[in-house]
Amino acid sequence: MANIPDDILHLCILPQLPVKSLIRFKCVSKSWQTLISSPDFIRLHHRHALSSDENRLLIVSDRFSPQFHVHELDSLLAPPLLLTYPCTKQVVVNVVASCDFFLLLSCSLQYTAYSQTVALVLLNPSTGSYYKIRHQSTPIEPHRKIYGLYHDDANDDYKIVRITYTFDRSANREVLVYGFKTNSWKLVERKLDRFYFMVGDVAVIGHLLYTVFRIRSVDSEEIRIGCFDIVAERWTNDVLLPEYMVNNYHSYEDLFVLDGLLCIAGENKDKTDTYYSVWVRKEYNVKESWVKLINIDINGCCWRYFPITYRTGSRHELLCKPGCELLCWYNIRDGEDKQVKFDGYKPISLHVCRGSLVTFPGGQRINLRRF
Repeated sequence: MANIPDDILHLCILPQLPVKSLIRFKCVSKSWQTLISSPDFIRLHHRHALSSDENRLLIVSDRFSPQFHVHELDSLLAPPLLLTYPCTKQVVVNVVASCDFFLLLSCSLQYTAYSQTVALVLLNPSTGSYYKIRHQSTPIEPHRKIYGLYHDDANDDYKIVRITYTFDRSANREVLVYGFKTNSWKLVERKLDRFYFMVGDVAVIGHLLYTVFRIRSVDSEEIRIGCFDIVAERWTNDVLLPEYMVNNYHSYEDLFVLDGLLCIAGENKDKTDTYYSVWVRKEYNVKESWVKLINIDINGCCWRYFPITYRTGSRHELLCKPGCELLCWYNIRDGEDKQVKFDGYKPISLHVCRGSLVTFPGGQRINLRRF
């Protein structure tokens, strides 16, 4: 280390290291502790993490559990770090959204007629830093509620989008946007929409949030992917889909992002067989750019093969969730899969994050410990 120039060490070597190593290196010296904690270094590490496929984390949790197992994606079988969000036994915790570096947790009271959300929490699983957000209640308990999380790099702000559907006959769809800097919710939309029903998941790419709608008319039904611009705070044009998917509206409801590209997946049936098909959109808003990535035979199996992420450095191996409590690496080329097993807990909820040193002003921190 003594022979490496400081600028090479500070600008080229340290920013490439994982967060857990950098936290340890704070103990090397006072100057290292000051450097690694500085806003300039945190921003440099943040930018490098965005451009790299390495040092990614897989966050594993059980349903309604405040415990999160933090794995390095490149070594899933190594013992994880355990992060436990502090809450009472009457509160259940769910991950409701994620972006590159952070998770959004919903803390709800159990033993109530509805899952009554009492708090939202923005969490950095790399460091345990978290910030509790003032929750905005709804006048009528929603039939369906979805969230999207976005980090606005240009303004260094975090935005949360909440879309709810209720049984209110006057206005059944409501969209709110939360800004971290203003610490406030803004009502963007409240309207009556008789024919649009949210049925699928949410995917966020950049400042655009996508969600699957089912459109019903008197004699037909089809799916659409709605697109909400988080920065402009308005709906934009629906995503164009191939006719095949539009006509198979009842099947394609899984929406997600792989390698920065929008994907939709679901069951696809022919005369004798059932497949789980994953389609990828190669170009923004180009109908003809949708291509089929995988087509997995699921005859005799009631589970989806939900893709989570690619293996680091590979575009033919996918980490997939082929069941409620299963996890495997799936090889796109030969169709082989290798199961991944964890000791002592089940992979119910899975989220991929990049490592980040970012902390939240006015927030708190949870200590991570070895599982």
